[in-house]
Amino acid sequence: MIRMVCDAGTLVGVCLNEKKVRKSGRGGPKPPLDPPVGLPNAKFRKIARLLEHTEELSDVFGRYPDIDSYLDIKILSVDPAYRGRKMATKMIDRTR
Repeated sequence: MIRMVCDAGTLVGVCLNEKKVRKSGRGGPKPPLDPPVGLPNAKFRKIARLLEHTEELSDVFGRYPDIDSYLDIKILSVDPAYRGRKMATKMIDRTR
């Protein structure tokens, strides 16, 4: 996760991302999702769990059998007061 903070220490942007790598051993039933770890906020844990569930349903590696990894950007958000300052671009660049 990448956080953008202004000089005053206020959180002004966040990019929740993760590199996904194909696991060996294709096929078979998928294990249930583990609860999100390291997320203290209960509401955000629910959101993270929903995002993981949608990712499982999308089955990227099943749809694209020739790829072994990809970058998954789950959430990209910038405070409205700081938009237009290329904050999202900077977070995407740092993610790469």
